[in-house]
Amino acid sequence: FAMAQLNQSVVPLCEIGPDGRTAILWVANDLPQALPRHRLKWRFTAGGRTLTGETTVDVPASDAHMSATVPLELFPTETDSLAVDLQLVSPKGSVVSRYQHDFFLRAWRLKEDVFPPDLRTTNKGH
Repeated sequence: FAMAQLNQSVVPLCEIGPDGRTAILWVANDLPQALPRHRLKWRFTAGGRTLTGETTVDVPASDAHMSATVPLELFPTETDSLAVDLQLVSPKGSVVSRYQHDFFLRAWRLKEDVFPPDLRTTNKGH
């Protein structure tokens, strides 16, 4: 299911920010035509809490476009898993694509407590 979602010609995607306190939302478009005035809708759910929102995006042809940054402060630091549901909706209201994924949010937020600074860097210049 996860791979099938990523193989869509147009797909909204979520990247958890480096500190685990934001979600960076993208729309990847492999089509040769742009997608103007589409709506990117999001729903984040964890621990009985839900955060929803949307923004209008103009997605360029054959490109990935950073579309929104969403603060995740509604979810406490001890939140384990965050369910993400993203939809890209056409100007006429039809769903163009959808992406659903669970992120282990606590790992993003606690990595500085778990890993010492020298282990957080993957490229040490060697």
